[in-house]
Amino acid sequence: MFSDFDFAALDDPRFNEDAVREEIIAPVIKRAGFRPTGGLRVQRGMPLTHPYVMIGSKRHPVSIIPDYALFHDDKPLMILDAKAPAEKIVHSKHVEQAYSYAIHPEVRCQIYGLCNGRQWSFFHVGRGEPLLVIETEAIDARWADVETFFDPKILSTPEILDFDPDFGLHAWRTGVDQETLILFEDYHLQLLMPIDGTTWTVSSTASVNEREHLISFDLDEKALSILLQPLPGSDQRKVRDALQRSPFQVDLAAKVAIDCRARLEHPVVGAHERFAPFRIIELISSRYDPTSVRTQRADGLPSGTPEWIVRL
Repeated sequence: MFSDFDFAALDDPRFNEDAVREEIIAPVIKRAGFRPTGGLRVQRGMPLTHPYVMIGSKRHPVSIIPDYALFHDDKPLMILDAKAPAEKIVHSKHVEQAYSYAIHPEVRCQIYGLCNGRQWSFFHVGRGEPLLVIETEAIDARWADVETFFDPKILSTPEILDFDPDFGLHAWRTGVDQETLILFEDYHLQLLMPIDGTTWTVSSTASVNEREHLISFDLDEKALSILLQPLPGSDQRKVRDALQRSPFQVDLAAKVAIDCRARLEHPVVGAHERFAPFRIIELISSRYDPTSVRTQRADGLPSGTPEWIVRL
């Protein structure tokens, strides 16, 4: 998007908010799929009927009309405000004003963003610090990160932004071939659930550049039997029974570790997120350690797993 843009233009005092909207923000919104009409709709400016929010018994004026409001099926998802290149968009009055607009009863969106041409910042109304601050020059290379904040599914349920990134998608982006047989050693397993009558999936974690990534392994009946073999007979029956009745989930709580060879599958869309699983071709070994303690949740479950999910 910006390969032909001369970023030295941002140093020119004549490059103002209008230029930021036209040259920087508009191409990003268009690439994200938002149009003036349709299911994913962008609206330039959205004045408030009552331009204030109540904080206690005091009226707090909302003095901005954000440059863009993004909608999915006419539901506000995010507001985005343009600022001149010299303006701050992280810790500043502009962030406070955008926040006040986002929480207004006539808007009620949970994600809001600002762009000054040089940078973009994205915020959640429930947090003080930004979810993402990114240089405009990095957007082409990191489009997958930016695109997240224009995904209607994520904007509608932004709590899933707390999910760990997916290792399979990372592998796709780095060019891992589907024919490559990859060895995974000592991966501790977490949430196990059925996909259909002959296939199951189980989550684990993988570290990439010092950040935990969620990894999903798909396995057949043979691999499942090997996975469960080290468990005491009573626990094997407990797991098998739980997989056949609602909610069809077992939290292995990192007490089972496996070595396996697996291949990368095509990305799929889950209930909330897009991910790419690895299909186990050979489950080499499985180990059970009841004393093992999970150090970080990466299975998409909140801390303190609900009691109705069977746990080892």
